[in-house]
Amino acid sequence: KCVEQFSATGVAADQIHKVPCDIFSPCGLGGVLSQPVISELQCRAVAGAANNQLSTQECGQLLSQKGILYAPDYLINAGGLMAVVASYKDWSSKKLDGYLEGIHNTLIEIFNKEQETRIPSSVIADDMAEAILFGRSSSTLSVY
Repeated sequence: KCVEQFSATGVAADQIHKVPCDIFSPCGLGGVLSQPVISELQCRAVAGAANNQLSTQECGQLLSQKGILYAPDYLINAGGLMAVVASYKDWSSKKLDGYLEGIHNTLIEIFNKEQETRIPSSVIADDMAEAILFGRSSSTLSVY
């Protein structure tokens, strides 16, 4: 329908990652970012809604080495969960917007740390999340 209505170019699902684009957005299928797929990516960033997009931890390093910005799925997907909580907690739109801005700020912090340290954004985000979950300071980055 999109090909007809918008003069789009149809691409097979197993070839879509090869299409030159700004943002590759895996949605609905986890583990899609494997070494072979990453080697064929022609994008500037990866940001999608699929859970567990990296097939291995090393794939985060491959994206970083290739200069592809990776937005960890669990961070960018947090907005949907926050919206659900907001509806149950009767949050004002201003309060929800503040939490959503926190996602943006955290992404910027992660991307800046990646640029400064050359540690992949996936590792930085995991370390930050584990620090929050386990009540500790971020520590694994210094030994990476």
